[in-house]
Order: sequence, then structure tokens, then C-alpha cells
Amino acid sequence: MSPLARGLPRLILAALIAVAMAGAALGLTLAGKAAVLPVLVLIFGLIGLSLVRDIEYIAFLTLAASIPIRLNMRLTEPMEYARAHSANGFIISLTDCLAIVLLVGWGRRILFYDQPIRWAPSITIPMLLLLGWVIAGAVQTVTDPISAVHMTLKYVECCLVLLYLINNIRPIQEYIRHSLVMCGILAFEVMLGLGQGATGGFNFGMEALGAPVKRSVERTGSRITGTIPTPNAFASILSTFILFPIILLFSQIRVRKIALTGLIVLTGFAMLGTKSRGVWLSSSIVFGYLIFALLRTRFSITRASFGVTWIVIILGVVAFITPGVTERLFADDFGSAESRTYMIQIATNMMEAKPWFGFGWDNYTLYFSAYDDTDIMHSEAFPFVVHNGWAYMAVEYGLPAAGLMILIWIIVLKRTLRLMPESWSFPAMAAFFLPWGLLARFIQTPLYVNQPLNDLSVFYLLGMCLVFRELADRDAERRAQKLPDPIVVAP
Repeated sequence: MSPLARGLPRLILAALIAVAMAGAALGLTLAGKAAVLPVLVLIFGLIGLSLVRDIEYIAFLTLAASIPIRLNMRLTEPMEYARAHSANGFIISLTDCLAIVLLVGWGRRILFYDQPIRWAPSITIPMLLLLGWVIAGAVQTVTDPISAVHMTLKYVECCLVLLYLINNIRPIQEYIRHSLVMCGILAFEVMLGLGQGATGGFNFGMEALGAPVKRSVERTGSRITGTIPTPNAFASILSTFILFPIILLFSQIRVRKIALTGLIVLTGFAMLGTKSRGVWLSSSIVFGYLIFALLRTRFSITRASFGVTWIVIILGVVAFITPGVTERLFADDFGSAESRTYMIQIATNMMEAKPWFGFGWDNYTLYFSAYDDTDIMHSEAFPFVVHNGWAYMAVEYGLPAAGLMILIWIIVLKRTLRLMPESWSFPAMAAFFLPWGLLARFIQTPLYVNQPLNDLSVFYLLGMCLVFRELADRDAERRAQKLPDPIVVAP
């Protein structure tokens, strides 16, 4: 412990932060931004508590679980409403506050307790290079520069959270508790989503947690969203969070397996209710292989293939008799599939025009009509960004930026993806399943509107894949030394 830390008790540090908070709040209030005050109180209050008592552990348990819960405060409104865009002003969410608590706790250990930093150069160097393109994209922003600042800070937050996860590896028991918390939020979202499907979109008063208000008045044909703005994003979250009950189910720990099985089944029905064809496709590919891999640990290739075939047939029948699935796959989609070809054509023209640094953050729909050479002038009838996350990123930031983001994903997948589970222990199961969930997200990205560059759930998944790969390697070393398994009962 450094002399500075010994001479400056935590309570004094908290008091100094409180004074700084009061000064910042006073200055912003006098500047006409009184709405910032409660946000500062919340953020710096959490920071102060993290210096006095250990809420970092609670923040770790709930960070990822808070991602679907959109409790936030909008410090600035979007500057432009006349066109479709991705900028939403400057927003501070509950998830941001929890991330700040984690980062402050980590920073305190680095400064005062000399904790070394694991930089992981193969990942941090591409992230640092990508920051240059992020800043360049922010500088080019036309209508909402404050949102560009928020976007840049969000990217930095995502990178720091990834580094936090790989630098602060915790005991296995804490990751089990974390998984149970994830199961809890998954159960909440699934029940809300299924309730929305059963009632035609009624939100049961969950608009306060982020459920989209416009869908609460729909009574027929709605796609379920939980507390997420869009059904595709909700389906993507479900496809990631479902991994945690699956990991617990197949791990050699004592948990309520029947309850976990029920949650997995209900999540499957909720994913069908989102009517997200991109997630259906990625989940069919990824989970189909995972079923084969699990069967392969017990049976020959022939028997495992036969078992997968029967499981696919059964699940396929269940899926097709679920209301809305057949219509979503085969009925007229009102030009949705055809429109993606036009959108890609426009996006390709824009990438060819500015391949290196793109058009800038939130500028896609500001310029895309000038590059619309489709026969029907699609940009006038459908004034939205391309339904392809990689193309969206390449147009606004440049092809190198999209390439760097893809490189980060590939590096993590190359390091963590395994064709077969190494054992049935909790870390081995997590190390096996999570990279396949990351691969599913990789498949989903070019299939609908999303921005992987500042999506905290993506960076969280990247970090957890690396964490459990290391824990699984430690577990394999322990088993090689024939040491007893320390994890036998879940909390």
C-alpha cells in the first residue's frame, strides 16, 4: 500500500469527492443544466460508497443483468428529429453507474495498492487503434455533437469494462452467484415478454423500466420486446442470457435443474415470440451444434447425429405450431427482405465514396440519398440506416474501423472457441458455451440494425469469454494434478 493511501483514509477521499460533486453540480446548475444534479448525486454517491464500503461486488453481480433495464437520465435531447438516426443525446444509465463503480474500485487498487495491469496487447492494441476512428467519426458529426461525445465515452467505457473483467478475475463461487443473478433477470424479461405476447403488447406498467410505450397500446400482431426498444435487440439479449441457465444446468454443481430447464424452455418460446429471423438463424446454427457436441461426449458421431436429428425435428414441430412463426417465415413481409438488398446497395456506394474514415457518427441518413442509385429510390420510401451492423459501422466510421472490430472478435474467438467441452465443471462449461454465444452474436450482427462498436453487452461477452478460458485452463491444471473439485454446491 502506498504512503498516499495510508495517509488519506477512505472517508476523507469520499468527502473530497462529495465536495467536487457539489462544485460540479453548482456550476452546471448555474449554467442552466439543473437536470444534471440528480445524476451527479447518483454517480458520485456510488463512487463515494465504493471508497467506504465494498459495493464493487454488488456492481459486478448486477452489471450485465442491468443492461436490459433502461433506467436512465437524458442530460441532453437529440438535436434532430426530422430523420432516422442513431444519436439519442447524452444519456447516463443505471448500467453506466455500475460500470463506473467497478472502474473506480479497480482504479483505486491500481493507484493505492499497486495492482498490476494486464494489458492483453493482442486485444487492447486494436481497441486503441479503433479509438482513433471513433474520435474521427465523432469530429465529423453534423447535427448532434454532444451525442458524438457520448458515443466516444461509451466506446471507452466498453473497452474499460472488458479490461476490468480480465484484470479482476474472481473466485468461481462469485461467478456462480453472477450466473444466478443473470438467470433472475432472464426470468423477469421472459415472463414480461410472454405476457406481452399473450396480451397483444401490454407492458404491465414496466414502461418505467424501459418497456417501449408505443407497443403497450398494440393489441394484435405485436412482436414481444421485454424492456428493450426493439424485438431484434430483445431477441439478441435473450440469445446471450440463455447461456447462463444452460451453463448451470450442465455443470456439476447442485442447483435446481428442473427450474433451470423450465427457464430455458420459456426463453426458447420468448425467442420465438420476438419473431427475429436473424436470431432464429444464428440460434439454430449455434445451438444445433452445441446439442451435437454435448451428445458427442457420450455417444459416437452416428448416434449423436441421429439424436440431434430427432431433437431438431421435435423442436421444429414445436416452433412451427407456435402462433406467428409460420407467418413470419413464409407470409408476405411487405418488402422487408427485398429492401435489404437496396439498403446494401446504397451502403456499398457510400463505402466506395469514403472508405477510410466514413461519413461520421449519425450522418448515415444525412447523406445516403445522394448515393441512392436504386430503381425505386429506396432511401425516400425507407429513410433508415442499413440493416447490417458491419455495413452500418463501415459507412459511418470507415472500412478500417469495421475491420478492427471484426479483428477483435476473431482474436477472442480464436483464443476461446472449442469444439468440445473439456469437462463438466462450471468453469469448463462456461468456457465452452460463452464463445459459441459470441459467435451467435457475430452471425446476428449483419442481419439487423445494431452498432457493435458501443454495445456494452458485446464487450461484456468478449471479456467473459477470456475470463472463463483462463479459469477453465486453471481447472484443467487442477484436474491434471488430481486435486479435488472445490465447487460442489451453488450458493
